[in-house]
Amino acid sequence: MVAYAGLKIALECFNELGEGAVDKGTEEHLQKIIGKQAGVAAWHQLRARWVGRGIVMDVHILVNPKLTVVEGHAIAEQVEKAICTGMQRAVNVTVHVEPNLPEERVRL
Repeated sequence: MVAYAGLKIALECFNELGEGAVDKGTEEHLQKIIGKQAGVAAWHQLRARWVGRGIVMDVHILVNPKLTVVEGHAIAEQVEKAICTGMQRAVNVTVHVEPNLPEERVRL
C-alpha cells in the first residue's frame, strides 16, 4: 500500500516536471471557456500541458476575416483573460488569431 502511494505521487510529480498533457477534465473545461467567447467562430490546435504547478497552453481561434487587426487582437485578449480567470491554477496562454476562411476550417 505504501509503495503504491509512493509510486502514484512520483508519477504525478514526473508529469508536472516533464510537461505532461493536462487531464481530460481540464481540457474539456478549457474548451468550454473558449467556445463561450464572443467573436470566436471556431478554434483548433489547443495544446495544454503542465509546467510545474501551472498550465502553458496555446490555441488558434478563427475570427471574422473582415475584422481589423485591433479587433482581432481584442478578441484574443478576451479569450486569454477568460481562460486565466476561469482556471484555478496559473495559466500562460498564447492565442493565435486566424481568419475564418474555408481553408482554415479544414484543419478543425
